[in-house]
Order: sequence, then structure tokens, then C-alpha cells
Amino acid sequence: MDREYKQWMANMKKKAAIEEGKTVIATVVDDSFWESVEELTSLCKPIISLLRLVDGTVPCVGKVYWKMYQIDNDIENAPTEEQKKLQLRKCINERWKMMHTQLHSAGFVLDPEFRLFLQHENEEVMSDFHAMVERTFKEDVQAQFKAIQQHATYRAGRLVLKTHGRSCSQRDDSIQMVACIWSSRA
Repeated sequence: MDREYKQWMANMKKKAAIEEGKTVIATVVDDSFWESVEELTSLCKPIISLLRLVDGTVPCVGKVYWKMYQIDNDIENAPTEEQKKLQLRKCINERWKMMHTQLHSAGFVLDPEFRLFLQHENEEVMSDFHAMVERTFKEDVQAQFKAIQQHATYRAGRLVLKTHGRSCSQRDDSIQMVACIWSSRA
């Protein structure tokens, strides 16, 4: 046994131990305790999902943007007291404001997983994407225009990939795009 545990048991009087045991039992069998555990678990699940994503090896800048949106949405729709939801959303949104960059928005726009989403309707996302294009091609307006035009073509599903003199039309399936690239290099 652990030395600290033995010392704690030696110092604890039998009557006090029985009372503490009753308190533990009362907590464990109390339905409201388990309801609060379930509530906390449901609120933390999307946050833990985001932490696992950023701790992994998958490129995830654009996915972080979407996960943060989902977290905020999940909290808003959670069956929790309004005061708790407001407090948690405020905490998470303040953290997001602190760490959010234009790169998150641009990653969200360019991530093939979200190609069919309506990012072009989100003013913040598109503004950040355009700012990243301008930053990438600082003094080359033609390159900026071409990048934005290529993105619009890609979103419309009319992307034509040209590699090594071959071209492949891409359908809605991003897997076919990868296969097309690899087959053109074979």
C-alpha cells in the first residue's frame, strides 16, 4: 500500500471514515451527480475531438476552423442552463479570437473535405482567404487574380489538372483528383 494512504488511514478516525464513506456513496447514487457528469461529458466531447485533431499528424489548419464552428454550435444547442452555455461560449470564443489567423480561414476554403460547403457566403472566411492570396502574391496582381479564379473554378467542380503534358478532368470526388494526379505521374 501507498505510504500516504497508510498514514491517512492511521490518522483518520473510524467514525470520520464512515461519514466520509457515506458522503461518497450519497454522491455516487445521486442522479443529479450523474446528470451533471453526462452534461459535462457532452460539452467536452467536441473540444477533446479538436485537441486530438491538432495533436495528430494530419494537416488540419482548415479543419480547426470547422471544428471551432462545430464546438460553438454544439454548446449553443446543448441542453444546458443558458448561463453555463453563455459562460462556456464566451471562454471558447475569446480563445478562438486570440489564436485565429487568416491562415485558418484560407485552410478551410482550400481543404478538399469542405469543398462543397458554402464558404463563399461567409464574409470573414472569404476576406481572410483573399488576404492570404494577396500576401502570398504581394505585388503580382495577375497571380492574385489567377489564384482566385482557379479557386472559383475548383469550387464549381470544373478543375482540369495538367501534369506532365496530360490533363485529367476532376469530378466532385476529391479521391478521383488524387488518383488522377498519381495516374498522370505513372
